[in-house]
Amino acid sequence: MKIYSKIILLFFILSTMLLSGCTTYYSPPSSGPTASIASNVGRFTWVAGDAHACTGFLPLAEENDKPIKIPANQMNTLSISYPSSDYYACREVVFSFTPKPNNDYKVFYAPKTENFFKDLFKNVKCVFQLTNLTTQKEEPVYIRKYNTNFWTGEGRCNDKLAEK
Repeated sequence: MKIYSKIILLFFILSTMLLSGCTTYYSPPSSGPTASIASNVGRFTWVAGDAHACTGFLPLAEENDKPIKIPANQMNTLSISYPSSDYYACREVVFSFTPKPNNDYKVFYAPKTENFFKDLFKNVKCVFQLTNLTTQKEEPVYIRKYNTNFWTGEGRCNDKLAEK
């Protein structure tokens, strides 16, 4: 009986090792103009390979608290989520924008509350803002209508930008 449990354990370990190597993570562009983007407290979860349709997701590594290098002069689509707390929850936001070369951007994404105790446990509106730190101006951004298939977990954007 012990040999079977060891074989099963070995199979599980090998399967985990093989499957973990199958995920392709986002890697910053190695050439061409780039920009960087960071977040106040939210966490970027993925970058879309196809920025218009929001498909071809490339997940970001877990330790993405540093700025992410992205291609400039072309539309980028990213996803950001706000860390949930016992009091507030902001849903994942999928957004697109076209960064300028050698510019640094920062996403401010957080619950908006007038009075902490008054708004506690209510459906609080979350605020999303993209600022160009290089020019110190708010940057235009397109919040996408992103739909996920319940059964497959795959999704795509269903909006005017996706039709291009």
